[in-house]
Amino acid sequence: MANSGDRKKSGAKISPELKNGDRLTVTVTDLTVDGYGTASHNNVVIHIPDTAPGDTVSIRIDHVSHQSPHAWARIASPPQRGDKWKRHFCPESEQAGGRCGGCPLGHVSRDVYRETKLKSVTDAFAEWGIDTVPDGITMESMRRYRNKSNFVVHKQKNGTVQLGSWAPGSHRFAGMNNCVINTRPISKIQRDLEMQLTERNAPVHPTPNGIRYITVKSFESGATLVDLVVSSDHATDWIDFAQTIINRSQVHGVSITCNNQAGNQVRTGSAVEQIGRNTLCEQFGAIQLWMKATTFFQLNNQIAQKMYDLAAEWCSGANTVWDLYCGIGGLGITAAATSQCTLFGCDSVRDSIALAQRNAKANSLDAVYETIDLSTSFPADWPLPDTVLINPPRRGIDERTLARLCEIKPAKLIYMSCHPKSFARDAKTLCDQGYTLAEVAAFDMLPNTSHVELLGRFETRPTTDENSTPAPE
Repeated sequence: MANSGDRKKSGAKISPELKNGDRLTVTVTDLTVDGYGTASHNNVVIHIPDTAPGDTVSIRIDHVSHQSPHAWARIASPPQRGDKWKRHFCPESEQAGGRCGGCPLGHVSRDVYRETKLKSVTDAFAEWGIDTVPDGITMESMRRYRNKSNFVVHKQKNGTVQLGSWAPGSHRFAGMNNCVINTRPISKIQRDLEMQLTERNAPVHPTPNGIRYITVKSFESGATLVDLVVSSDHATDWIDFAQTIINRSQVHGVSITCNNQAGNQVRTGSAVEQIGRNTLCEQFGAIQLWMKATTFFQLNNQIAQKMYDLAAEWCSGANTVWDLYCGIGGLGITAAATSQCTLFGCDSVRDSIALAQRNAKANSLDAVYETIDLSTSFPADWPLPDTVLINPPRRGIDERTLARLCEIKPAKLIYMSCHPKSFARDAKTLCDQGYTLAEVAAFDMLPNTSHVELLGRFETRPTTDENSTPAPE
């Protein structure tokens, strides 16, 4: 399967015969990880939405790249479908003619879906010369898995308020009516909030003091927390509405955050008002984790549980464990609860560290947590670890931290990654510095999307072991 539709990649010369408005019939042979079927015409790769390998389709060219041999087209007449296409389950999806880009792989067969996701990993690994690859991908429920949603708030000309998202690469509103990816409690709260905001004729951004975004977080118990993001410094104006949400929708707590800055960032600071509960407890396997509506945490509990359990299994026998980029502590606490190791953790977000400390106590663990920005600092007073858990942001391990890990060289590194490309880059560095990627597993954390999560186990390579795998060239 094709790995991406990158418009900036260079390659063969672009055909002068292909131009905007052209119509032609092609057979789709491949699929990008962002859900576009591709066909080749005179050395130009044409990207076509809502198609799958095996489809024969009449298309109209909408855009021809001037930088690379790629073009984008739309379906011009009903295609002849192959056996790898299926009707997308959501009418709001781009692939079904809507605007929402949330589920770009919802229109292909399970085999093509799995193959496309795995190839995005193997292509990333091949770029950095990493030979150890996942032998499959762990998958669970394809729907009703998402435990938190950040909604864009939009008011139509008739005064009706909707909660949705931005269409990909734009500021066009995309509806999310009856979204089957979110958990049922989130969908219920979404409908309730739309009705209540419409009834109140509530101001919506960019109207002064308008509501801008709403985050809804659900728990396995069915309980929910909500964060209202308003475009002013007058959060108190929204306290009455927050109380109404609690009374009418049985939400357990509502926080209010102010964000009057330009751009698409949902939050630029912490909540300034709180009505009702600000945290709830999630029973996560054998452990308890307290979190807020705004807490960073994996969006798919089923898959996160499997990843945590595997990481804990790999931690077996550890004595001193560091949990870097620890968030609220779930990964390290799961490992410590089973291995009885001594646990140290750090994260750059002070609020997450406070929750990690609370979660350690809730699980009867004597762990040490510190607020440390690993892009500029490194733990100074902790005992050296034999095992390090790492769960960095999408960019991967910070360069300084990666260098320090290679210096202290713990026997085992367990790396949880949300981005195969940065994982592969970091794996190359670790292998060059004396580690072996002993095992790596892939997980479908966000079904129907291009996202793949990885869990890798790195072990130090004995210098006297003639059978060890050499570092990739």
